Amino acid sequence: ARRSRSISSFRCCCSAFSCPVPLPVQAVLLAFLVTAVAVTCITIFAINTKIDVTRWGTLLLVAFVAFIVLLLVGMFWINRILYLVIAGFACLLFSAYLLYDIQVGGSGVLVASCRA
Repeated sequence: ARRSRSISSFRCCCSAFSCPVPLPVQAVLLAFLVTAVAVTCITIFAINTKIDVTRWGTLLLVAFVAFIVLLLVGMFWINRILYLVIAGFACLLFSAYLLYDIQVGGSGVLVASCRA
């Protein structure tokens, strides 16, 4: 009886982290393609732009806190429009974080200043 309980709890934990509905392969490939194109375009823009994004650190932190607040509101207030707002805000926020990280560089050295 103890073994069957542990197996059922393992199944419960695994089902919480897996997708309950199998996704079609086309949807997964489309998501991968859209993500790859977006990351490539943001990278090219970050390297070639004259906009200094390196000062956006504080603004991005405030936006991230606002995102966490939106997530907490979304946990208790069920609304489809709010979920779309959260998803759109997340896409913009993490795209801006990618842009910021590319310009600052992984080591914290400004990449734009290396291009003389």
